Amino acid sequence: MSKFEPAFEIMIEHEGGYSNDPDDAGGETRFGVSKRSHPGVDIEHLTLEHAKQIYKKEYWDSIRCSEINDQTIANKVFDIGVNIGTRRIVGLLQSAINMVLSDIRLIVDGKMGDKTIDACNKCHPQVLMSYLKPIIINYYRSLDRPKYIKGWINRASS
Repeated sequence: MSKFEPAFEIMIEHEGGYSNDPDDAGGETRFGVSKRSHPGVDIEHLTLEHAKQIYKKEYWDSIRCSEINDQTIANKVFDIGVNIGTRRIVGLLQSAINMVLSDIRLIVDGKMGDKTIDACNKCHPQVLMSYLKPIIINYYRSLDRPKYIKGWINRASS
C-alpha cells in the first residue's frame, strides 16, 4: 500500500509556488492548483495545507494510488496525473501495462478500476517504469509546447 505523503513531497517540488503565466492554460496557479480548475479557490492566498487536501482528494484518492503496491509507481502516477489529468495518466499507465503483461489486455479508457489496479500490481515495478516513462515523454512531446517541454521531460524522467 502506497502512502500519500512521500508522493506529495515529490509532486510539490515540481509544482512550486505562485505563478500567473499568460501561456499557461490553467491561468493563475499556486502549488500547481489552477484557477481554471478551481474557480472558487483564492489562488493567491491558497495555503499549502489546503492545496494538500485538494491533491489528496482530487488526485491521489481518485486515482486510487494507495492501492498501488509500489510506492515509486504510485509517486509517478500521482505526480504526472497532477500535471496532465487523472484520466490521461491512467490511460498512459494502462498502455504501459498492456506492453508489460502478455496475459492481460486492459481497455485503455483512463478509468482506474479493479482490473487496472490488479494488473499494475502484477507488473515488476522497474519494468513497468521502463515502459511508462517513455510513454509519458511521448505524450508531452505530442503537445508541441516548447516552452514547457524540458521541464515536463525532466518531471517524467525523474
